[in-house]
Amino acid sequence: TGDLWFTDNGRDNISPDPAVTDDLPSCELNHAPEAGLHFGFPYIHQGDTPDPEFGAGHSPDDYAPPAVNLGPHVAPLGMMFYTGALFPAEYTHQAFIAEHGSWNRREKIGYRLKLVRFDDAGMATGQEVFARGVRNSVGFDWHPQTDVLWFTDNGRDNIGASMVEAGMIPADSAVAVTDRLPECELNRAPEPGLHFGFPYVHEATVLDPEFGEGRDPASYVPPVATLGPHVAPLGMEFYEGAMFPEAYRNQVLIAEHGSWNRSEKIGYRLKLVRLDGEGNATAQEIFAEGWLQGEENWGRPVDLELMPDGSVLVSDDQAGAIYRITYTGE
Repeated sequence: TGDLWFTDNGRDNISPDPAVTDDLPSCELNHAPEAGLHFGFPYIHQGDTPDPEFGAGHSPDDYAPPAVNLGPHVAPLGMMFYTGALFPAEYTHQAFIAEHGSWNRREKIGYRLKLVRFDDAGMATGQEVFARGVRNSVGFDWHPQTDVLWFTDNGRDNIGASMVEAGMIPADSAVAVTDRLPECELNRAPEPGLHFGFPYVHEATVLDPEFGEGRDPASYVPPVATLGPHVAPLGMEFYEGAMFPEAYRNQVLIAEHGSWNRSEKIGYRLKLVRLDGEGNATAQEIFAEGWLQGEENWGRPVDLELMPDGSVLVSDDQAGAIYRITYTGE
């Protein structure tokens, strides 16, 4: 329809009572069919719950309600509607949402790719899990030739400290281990129901020191490519334009937001992952860089968007900028 749809994370710590905070508020999937709407924050949450600090005098009727309540603190990030042909027709025009997962509930939820189903009138009819074991996926896209879902995933933090606590490594090795483990991932999901390992297994072979005991890495789907430790891949897109040479067509572009927890910074760039005709990753190379100078970064790439003329837009949430990358043949 051309309408704007977007996810929204609910507020944190709505109550000093953990039982209340566990269940409130729900994160949202919102629909903006026109400009000028107000979706309630910070006065109203999940369409019906006044905020204890700012909600006095505000009525839920004064604000646009969410199209769907996704669950408390699931932290929805990227979302896209499916328009391909690989999956059955029942998936067409349904919303795929990446849930980063809760950090402030006593029982964690999320860490998955969710499918929100709609009827022909555009009304949400249900939610289901499409894939599990996904820690932090912001960017995903469908392969332009196969319609397979591809997505980035950020590896866990501070694994070295957890290994020290578990007696697996000496304390003086914690920083070195965290610097190299685990690598972030590029994954693909050709069918529903797959599990990509988190929090039990990282980068296909690394058992988690807290949650991996007794787990078989072979039970989980390995990544298509490991991208480097803590590079923080966010947005990704297949290049389908005509401005760049043919060698770029149907290859993967990834925005690396950059590390925050390595002794030497890495990332802060755009990466190109080259694929062969079977969809296997064959090489990685830097597509654009310069945001990191030594150990000082002045920008952090977040997302990519392919323009109709074949140029590529890149957002930067540190510099507050959007860049346009073009190719002139020189």
